[in-house]
Amino acid sequence: MGGIPYLSFKPLVYGYSFARVRAKYKFMLSRQFIDELLGLNTIDEIIAKLEETSYKPDLVSLSLGASKGTLIDIATGRNFSNLLSQIMGFTPEMAKPVLETYLDIYTVHNLVALLRSLGSWDGAADPGLKHYSFAFMPAGGIDASKFEQFNRQELDTSLHSLRGSPYGRMVYEEYRRCGKNEQEFLKNIEFLAARLYSAYYKSIPGKITLSETDAVKLRKLMALRMEAQDIMLLLRALKRNVPFDRITGYLVLENRKYESYYNMGKSDFGGLMKELDRAYKLEAYERYAKDKMLSFYEIAFEQRFARLSAGIFRQSVLSLGSILGYIFIKEQEVMNIRKIAWGKLMRIKKESIAEMLVFSERMAI
Repeated sequence: MGGIPYLSFKPLVYGYSFARVRAKYKFMLSRQFIDELLGLNTIDEIIAKLEETSYKPDLVSLSLGASKGTLIDIATGRNFSNLLSQIMGFTPEMAKPVLETYLDIYTVHNLVALLRSLGSWDGAADPGLKHYSFAFMPAGGIDASKFEQFNRQELDTSLHSLRGSPYGRMVYEEYRRCGKNEQEFLKNIEFLAARLYSAYYKSIPGKITLSETDAVKLRKLMALRMEAQDIMLLLRALKRNVPFDRITGYLVLENRKYESYYNMGKSDFGGLMKELDRAYKLEAYERYAKDKMLSFYEIAFEQRFARLSAGIFRQSVLSLGSILGYIFIKEQEVMNIRKIAWGKLMRIKKESIAEMLVFSERMAI
C-alpha cells in the first residue's frame, strides 16, 4: 500500500473510528436535557435525573461515602475518563501520538486545580469544594488517586510526587526556587498556572503531524485557546495593578496588540472590555458590566471554543479532527453538569447558573 496517497486510504484508516465516535455522540445529553437539569431544585433530583443517562453506572457505584456535589464531580469525571480510554483504544495507531499530545492539556488543568486547592476554601458550602474536585478531570498525567492524596499529604511530599510529568517538575522546581517556603510559593500560584499553560500551548504547533487540512483546523482551534489564555492573564494583571513587563514571560503568543490592550485597560478598563467583545465576538460585556466578574469573559471564550469544536467535529468526518472535536464537546457537557450541581448546592439563582453554561450547537451527523 506504500504507493497509495494518504487521502485514498484515509477512509479505511478512520472509518471505524468515526463510526464509533458517531455512535457515542448519540448518547450525549441534549440541550433540552441540560435545561431540565437546570430547572430542578435539589441535588438529589439532579442525581436521579442523571441516572436516566449513561452516567448511571458511575453514580450508582459511588453512591456511598461521598458528599452530593463531590459525587457528581467524581462520577462525571470517571465517565469522561472511561470514554477517553475507549477512544484511545479505537484511534488509529498513526494518530495516537497527536491525540496524546492534545490530551496532555488535562495534566495541566489538573495541576492547576491541585495548586488552587491549596488556597483558602474554608467558607465553602460543601467540603468537596475545598479539594477543587469541580475542576478535576481524571485524564492526562494525573489520575484520581493522586488528586485524592494531594490534600492529605504534606505540601513537600505532594509536590514531590508530581514530578512524573514535565509540568509537575516545573511545579516542584518553582517550590524549590521559593526555598520550600509555603507562603512564598502560594503567592505565585496564578503566575505558575499561567506558566504551565504557556509551556503546554507552546509545545503544540510542532507536534501536529496530520494532513494539512486537519492541521489547519486544529491549529485554529488551539490558537483561540492560546489567545484566550493570554487575554485572561492580561485582564487579571490589570485588575491587580501588575506591570505589563511582569507578565510578558508568561504569555503564550508574542502579539504586539497585547501591550496596546494593556495600555488601553490602564486608562479605560471598560473600554478595553468592549473592544475585546468586538474583536473576539464574545458578547460578554453586558453581563460583565452588571457584576464586574472576569469569569464572564472566560465563559464567552469557552463558548467560542465549543462552537469551533462542533464545527471541526461536523466537517472532519474521517480524521482525528472528528475525534478531538467530540472530546472537546464532551468536556463541556461534563462541566455544565458540574456547574448546575454546585450552583444548586450554593443556592445560586437558576438564571445566574444558566449564564455560566457553555454549549456547542447540536448537529445531525
